[in-house]
Amino acid sequence: MAADQPELSIVVMFTHDAEQAKRCLQGVALALSEVRDSETIIVLNNSGDAVRAVVAERARKARVIDSPVNTGTAVGWQLAFTAARAPFVLLLHEDAVAQAGMAPRLIETMKAEPSAAAIAPWIDEQRGEPSVNAGWVRIGRVGARLTPEQLPEGLADAPYAVNEISSAISLWRKSAWEELSGFDERTFPALGVEPDTLTGLWARGHVVLVDPKARGQHASGAMDSGTGLLTGPRVRHYLAGRFVRLWDEKWSDRTNWLVARDNPNWDAEPVSKEAVDAAIARAQELRTSPPNISDPPISQHPFTNPEGEEPAPVEVDAAMASRLRAAERDVIDGYMRWLIDREIEMTERYEETHAAYLALGDRVEVLEDRSKTLDAILAGRWWRLRQRLAKLTR
Repeated sequence: MAADQPELSIVVMFTHDAEQAKRCLQGVALALSEVRDSETIIVLNNSGDAVRAVVAERARKARVIDSPVNTGTAVGWQLAFTAARAPFVLLLHEDAVAQAGMAPRLIETMKAEPSAAAIAPWIDEQRGEPSVNAGWVRIGRVGARLTPEQLPEGLADAPYAVNEISSAISLWRKSAWEELSGFDERTFPALGVEPDTLTGLWARGHVVLVDPKARGQHASGAMDSGTGLLTGPRVRHYLAGRFVRLWDEKWSDRTNWLVARDNPNWDAEPVSKEAVDAAIARAQELRTSPPNISDPPISQHPFTNPEGEEPAPVEVDAAMASRLRAAERDVIDGYMRWLIDREIEMTERYEETHAAYLALGDRVEVLEDRSKTLDAILAGRWWRLRQRLAKLTR
């Protein structure tokens, strides 16, 4: 490591929430105090004045990458990771907070295992009821989030392997990240960056770990709390479906090694306990004998560096901003068409259901008439039966 090279680069991207920025920067300050040979890189992702004021006040020594347009996750992280000078990069979401001892612990774990390319702590997540994110396993297209209770006995006593980790709080080995050409910007604006990138690391013989002795906090839901068209739970469904197509293109015929599966229904949700157990066991096997897939796909950079220039850019210039604006318009157009298609589909389903309801009403009237007739018949038969019983008992 060069004399002027820091040991750790801390990367965080802020959008619109100043209070989230304050909490996140408290964790950044803590990590900086624990790993003194470190730097901070902040991406201002089309941020407002309130967020800018927080950054100016609380992160004066940070390198700031200022984007006047929405970079999305992969593009913003690509710029920041490219600018990072340290061999280890700690990525924090804007709604995440590092806890005491977390950063040095993750660095220590990564140094102890040279094949490790990405490590996450146990993350306390606030999703209605607080719970701990203990990593992820992937079974086909489906990702299953792990809790400590799902881990085999004794596995959580030390760092363990998983298919994927949450990027909300994650330490990356920059040299391994560079091997796959960073993040794939075709995921713009969001969703799918982690599974795609981490699968790329595994495919190149690297290992993905969770260290239960390190802890962090993640409020979760930053994507759903904005005010633009590309926020909220419905757009998440659209983007997830779009990512599935990219996943199939890149990995559908290359991921059998991720989990030894013999049940064709394991792609269905909810994921069975049997499938989760097998995926966890398979990850531990891959840790000691990682795969090395021939000719794995690399990430593409249609927005930051479409011409493959060297060195790669680390600022948003006018041309990049124009490409990102056009991409956002395309995503919005696709999302609007998706909403219209869903509206048409829901209308057709409603009309079919309503027609069935009306037909059922007609059927009910017929059945009511038949019921009255049967009641009358039964009543008459019951009367005759009573008369016969009366004669027999005289």
